[in-house]
Amino acid sequence: MRILLILLIGFLVSTGDVKACCGAGQYRIFPLGVIKNKAVCAVFEIGRYCEEEFYDYSWGGKLYLALQSGDSLKILNEVTPTVEFQECICTPNELEQKSEYMNYMSAFMDSALIHAKKLKGFEAFDRMEYIATEVEFSENKVQLNNDQLEVRDFSRPCKIEALNCEYLSMVREVRFYYIKKKCFAVCSLGCPEGRVLTDELLETSRSNALKSPIGMTYVSVDWHGYTKDVLLGPN
Repeated sequence: MRILLILLIGFLVSTGDVKACCGAGQYRIFPLGVIKNKAVCAVFEIGRYCEEEFYDYSWGGKLYLALQSGDSLKILNEVTPTVEFQECICTPNELEQKSEYMNYMSAFMDSALIHAKKLKGFEAFDRMEYIATEVEFSENKVQLNNDQLEVRDFSRPCKIEALNCEYLSMVREVRFYYIKKKCFAVCSLGCPEGRVLTDELLETSRSNALKSPIGMTYVSVDWHGYTKDVLLGPN
């Protein structure tokens, strides 16, 4: 984890002082299916930067397939050596409204699924459940207390260092993945707290979850913020 943060900081800084002004990072995990009850995941390690200060927003990083191994993920292969796309040419207040993040990230994840289906013994998930509001968190027993993460049917120690704070301190979303009688969960943790998503983005993420068991979701991250997904399961 520390190595990932060092690399991400290096990426944001290397793009220059102007570009780093809107800098942010994400470590996103999207389970695609299982091999012998172990989750096969598309993993994005990406950073945001600006070609022009607070106007030309872009993301860059990498995408690979990984297999669950205990409490960590073992890299299987690289899906693409470079994830690079322009999210928006807009003002900060227009970013979420005009963002192309979902379209680009969904296309990359479709490529990851194609690679995953070539793995021997791979079985795709049947459905996904998406929760991202305080009411839903309460109903699903989602709690993050210092170094302990608790989600419905799951619990594990989870103190993770992050950019500009001691640990990730806010739950942004939880996704449940189902196959047969097995369930996995991915909890997206953020630091700093980040913006509250608009109703439109929440409904887009929920719609993707209903349409596809690997649907892309949008997680907001503020300037110099960081979000990290944590994989839990199987139950």
